[in-house]
Order: sequence, then C-alpha cells, then structure tokens
Amino acid sequence: CQLVQDEGSRYHLGSRAILYESYVDDFLTGASSVQEARQLRDDLQSLLALGGFHLDKWASSHVEVLPEQNSTLKEIGCLDSPSLKVLGLWWDPILDQFKYRIDSSNEPLTKRSLLSRVARTYDINGFLGPVIFLMKSLLQKLWLARVDWDQPPPNDIAEQGKSVLQELPLLEELSIPRCILDPGWTSVQLVGFSDASTLGMAAVLYLRAETSAGVTCHLLKSKTRVAPLKTWTVPRLELGAAVLLSRLIQSSLPLNPSVVVSRIVCFTDSSCTLAWIHTPPHKLKTFVSNRVVQISENCPDANWFHISTHDNPADSASRGLLPSEFLADRLWWHGPSFLLDPIDLWPMNIPPESSKADDEIKSVQPVLVSQDLEQNRFSCLIDRSSSLDKAVRTCVFIIRFLFNLKMKCLKQPQASWLLGPISASEYREAKLHLVEVTQHEQLKSEIALLKKGEPCSKKYRALSPFIDPLGFVRVGGRLTHAPIPFKTKHPLLIPKSCQLAALICDFYHKFSGHGGPRLVLYLIQREYWIPSPRSLLRRRLFLCLRCYKFVAKPQQPEMASLPPSRVTPGRAFLESGVDVAGPFSIRNSNLRNARIEKMYFALYVCMATKAVHIEVLSSLSTEAFLASLDRFVSRRGLPIRLYSDQGRNFRGAAREISEITKFLKNTGQGV
Repeated sequence: CQLVQDEGSRYHLGSRAILYESYVDDFLTGASSVQEARQLRDDLQSLLALGGFHLDKWASSHVEVLPEQNSTLKEIGCLDSPSLKVLGLWWDPILDQFKYRIDSSNEPLTKRSLLSRVARTYDINGFLGPVIFLMKSLLQKLWLARVDWDQPPPNDIAEQGKSVLQELPLLEELSIPRCILDPGWTSVQLVGFSDASTLGMAAVLYLRAETSAGVTCHLLKSKTRVAPLKTWTVPRLELGAAVLLSRLIQSSLPLNPSVVVSRIVCFTDSSCTLAWIHTPPHKLKTFVSNRVVQISENCPDANWFHISTHDNPADSASRGLLPSEFLADRLWWHGPSFLLDPIDLWPMNIPPESSKADDEIKSVQPVLVSQDLEQNRFSCLIDRSSSLDKAVRTCVFIIRFLFNLKMKCLKQPQASWLLGPISASEYREAKLHLVEVTQHEQLKSEIALLKKGEPCSKKYRALSPFIDPLGFVRVGGRLTHAPIPFKTKHPLLIPKSCQLAALICDFYHKFSGHGGPRLVLYLIQREYWIPSPRSLLRRRLFLCLRCYKFVAKPQQPEMASLPPSRVTPGRAFLESGVDVAGPFSIRNSNLRNARIEKMYFALYVCMATKAVHIEVLSSLSTEAFLASLDRFVSRRGLPIRLYSDQGRNFRGAAREISEITKFLKNTGQGV
C-alpha cells in the first residue's frame, strides 16, 4: 500500500505484516520470540498511526505481548471459554490452538438440513476433510435420488446421515496447534498426497520441517471434491486428484517471505497417473493431456512418486470418515511415519507402467511420404504466391541472384551484374520461365508425344498443339495468315487445374478494373489459352472480395402487417384516404387570350377496395377542400375515418369540423 511505500523503510517488521499478513482490516501474524513480537507490535502501531489508523482488539498467545490497555483482553478474561474467532476460526490464545464449535440441532435429516450443516461447518484449511467429504457425498446421493428439499431421504442414506450428524459434536474435542513451524528450522519441504475413489477425489498437503532437535511434520491443507455426475473411470479420477493436489500446492506458495521451501514431493497410489505425468503431453489424448499440462504448470518443481494405499493419508479423505473414526486417525494429522526419516530413506518408487495407461496414449500411425527430388523449385514459388506479379518479380530476383553469383565466381566487374529496377525484358523472361516450368510439370506426357511426332491425348487433340522453337507448347488453329502478333495467333497452352491459370485470371481481372468474365477472357486469350476457362473465371471472380461487395444483394426488409382498415370488409369509401395532386394549368375559357389558372385534384381512395373518387379543387385552401369533401360525402356517403398526410388544408378542415361539432353539441341541436 501507499503507506508502506512512503514510511515502510523505518518499520521492516510492520511493513511485512501489512503486505503479506493482513486481510482487509485484520492482521494475523506471529514472531519467533516475545521480543520480536513486541517489536512487531510497536512497528504496526507506529506505522499505521502515521496514516491515521489506530489498532484495537489485540489477542496473543503471550500476555506480555499485548498492549497495556486492551479492551479485548479484559473481555476474554471474564469469559468461561477463552476461545475467540480469528477470521472465522476459533482460536484459544492461552493454549495457542485452533478449535471447532458445532451447533447442536435436533432438526430432522433432509437435504436442506444437511446442506445447511455443511455450509455452517467452516473449515477453510480442510482440517476436517474426511468428515466434510462424507457429508458432501451424502448430499450428492440425495440429488441423484431426486429427493426434494424437505422430503425424508431413503433409508440407507438416512442411516448414514444420522450417524454423521449425531457424532458431529465430537469434533469439539479437536485441538489443532497453530504453530507448526519451530523457530529453529533449517530446511522446509512440502509433501503432498492424492487419492481418488468412485465417490470423489482428495488431496492433502503437509509441512515437513527439519530442526536441530529432529523432524516435525504437520497437516497444512487439504481439499476434497465429489466425483462429477458424468462418470469418469477410476484412473481419470486419480488424475483429477493429482490436479487437485497441484492446485493446492500452487495456492499455498509462497508460505511466507522468510520461509523458503527447499523441495516439493508428491505421492499417489495410481501407477496410471504416474505414467501419464511422466509422458510428454503431445503423446496423450486430449482429456489426459490437458490435465498433465495443468499439473506441470501449477507445480513445475514437484517430484512425483508412488505410495501404497495403506500409507496414503488422502485415502480416508476420498472415501469419508465418521467423526469418531476421524478422531482416531493419526495418519491424517501427521502423514505416514517415513516422513520423519531422512529423505534418502523414503520409498520413492516409480512402478512399471500399467496397461490401463496405454488407453489414453494416442495411437501412432506411420505415414510413408515420398518426395520428387526432381521437382522444380519454381513450381513451389507459383504455389506459394498470392498474385502473378509477385511470383514474376520473385522469379526475376532469383534469376538475378544466380546470374550475379556466376559473375562473381568468374570474377567479373560489378558493371556486368544485373542491378537496379526490374526491366521490361526481365519481367517478360521471368513470366515465360514460369510458363515453361508449369508446362513441363503439367504437360509432361503431351510434350513427350509431340516431340516424337505422335498425336497428343484426346483432352488437347482438338487444340492442335505444337512446340515452338523456344520449347513452349502453343495452340494451333487457322489464324496462321492473320495480321496479328504471333502470341495471339498461337497462345501459350496453360492447363486449367494449375495454380498459374488461377493467378493469370486474377491478374487480368484486376488489370481490367475488375471486369466481367467476357472482358477478362478476351484479355487472357490474347496471350494464353486455358481450356474450358469459364468455370475457372466464375470461381476466381466469386473469390474477389471487392466484386463480391458490389454485386451483393441487399437484404429484403420484413414488411409489417396491414392495418385493420385494409383487410376489414365493408362498403366502398367507409374508410378512405385523401390527398391532393397538382397543380395543373387550365384555360378558363376558349378565347385566344384566355387567362391560364391553376387547379388541383382531390383524390379519395377506399382503403379496402382501392376505389378512387376524384374532385376538382380551385385552390389549396381549407374552404376549397371542405367543398370537395361535401361533394364526396353527397356522392359516396359519410366515411367513418379519413386518412391524410396532415397538410395545412387538411388540418384546417379538421379544426373547422371539430369546432362546428362542438358548437352543435353545446347548443343541443345534435349533428
């Protein structure tokens, strides 16, 4: 925090406690001696006072560490039980031990009461792992049995549940020491165990410390999880338990800035899991491979070994224990006895691989690949190029490089080298070279037949192909005497299926300004001949993004439903629409110099039958429209509703009709 950055250099112990041992506004810390604890207390008080924070509610396992005026200490001294809550855990500061308080309840066993009991048993470090797992497995069985929240469970589940709930108060006898690391430690190791059963998975982590007086080993954390509803095989459940252990180790590190873990050792009683962990992930199937990668990422420094089932403390947590059985289980609290021996004497064995492990290894199918060593490298250039221009320019630089390398070997001056911008002749020669490479690969059999003077295959026989003096295959025909260039009389033959044909189509399509198939085909056939080119052109033009955007059809909007007036049957003009058309110029008489005046039409259209009634208007005034409306009503009858575009004359007419109606109603004459 900012306070530590500004003032923390003078208070080393207090700064470390604020950064690493605080939770919101609570501090849970400790020291190796009473003197160090006093110094830590003074540092915290002084450092936080600089920021305007004052500490209160102190508690300690040594009374001399507490401040002289501490209200919490007085409150604790007057209670029958000295335990107090520290971040949800009950702690006895006199004995320096964690304890549990179980609320006694006589409510009947249901799914609701069992879930409530699991939630109320606060066990953040997993000290009660086997008991909590047993209750969670019973709760899962209730879900699988489709029992309602307040419905009595089946007899077999009810018996187990009642046994657990009746023995839960026995957990209050537990006393778990808070201090598990002696001040004089010389080396610290983390030892983990994982196991699984058909009910679920469990992982247990122990802190092993080497001191001058000997070796100590205490339970640090545990984690349990019921088996998923989608059935897994037991080897996969064992692998899931190993993943659970790796996450438990990752969440526990670092233990403390001053505590360095020298080694991490993990044990499992599954030979399949060990075989998978020591197998490269790319050789495993997806399910196992993903979890092996998680294990290696979570704890890359861990060493995995095999252990027998009766020495595995995670075995009880993966099956569950009653509270009475749990209290008598010494293996759970301190691990197997060999942990107190030197590490060199531990049974670190890796058993031979199980045949079940091979089920999750990918099957290797040998593939025989043959490569044509005589394949021209320029064909790869054509296949990898996205445009004809790019392929030709790349070919130019390759030819230049080979030529300049030859000149350098012959010790010719640089004046004879090919440098500078690409010339038109170089561009033309490179393009012909790409055509030559394509023809020698795609038309190898036809070239051999033509050189022997034999007719080529039926596919190209109608084109009368021949080989020109430069070795290119060209198309024959009847235009030998036409006054046009030779390359247009006899264009180069390009197979339709090759990549060069597609690049040529794309080139002339862009060259013509994204022209259509006919224009592009005309430009291509001035120099090249592609058999049956129309399907290829349609396919290449369809792939042009710019053309696709221009020819795309707009989406047809969804039309709304017709109003009731359009679909309800009735007499003509019962509901009508009105609008005015014009102006039209008319002569008011047949005289030569008759004045030309403007006139308008009022169009009345029936909404249901589309019948049209036309009235003549002398102007756009309200009076003229009211006169036409009077004639319309006299001829067609009074409509119940009249629609308009809210023109001024229409609004004026509506206002006058409304005023007349209101006047007649007020005078009692009626309408």
